[in-house]
Amino acid sequence: MARRYMQEIFGETDLPDDSRKLKLRVTFLKEDERLRESYTLYGKTLARAYGRDSGAKVGEEVMLESGKIGSSGSVKNWYTTIYAGAVFVLVNVPESLYFTTVCDNSLYITEVLDDTECDKRQVLIAEKEKTMSRLEEIEKELENISQSSVNNRK
Repeated sequence: MARRYMQEIFGETDLPDDSRKLKLRVTFLKEDERLRESYTLYGKTLARAYGRDSGAKVGEEVMLESGKIGSSGSVKNWYTTIYAGAVFVLVNVPESLYFTTVCDNSLYITEVLDDTECDKRQVLIAEKEKTMSRLEEIEKELENISQSSVNNRK
């Protein structure tokens, strides 16, 4: 029974599997969100938030190639949000799960990629840009904290 559910949800079980794994690019055409849960597609976590102000992070075997994800809503009713224009690359998606997932083509477009189409260099460049952006945010926040400390001493 458990293996049947694993197959339905994740496209694979704990048993050895020779099925083909795919690399997918998912492009969101419209903003979409999930109430108090992660945003999952093809058995992969595209975005996970933990609260209204937590922001969101991508899951394992998922890369945010471009665009934004985040969190919103109220303290009790927070959302994990994927904004229009977000592009994800998912790796190791079981082929069986790809063909059994019901797609909403008005919300996102899914493409199957060759291994050569999205090479390691592109992944590293996107990761570097994301890290640099986060560093800028941290610098601004540290500057605001420093200014607040100086103003509170006066």
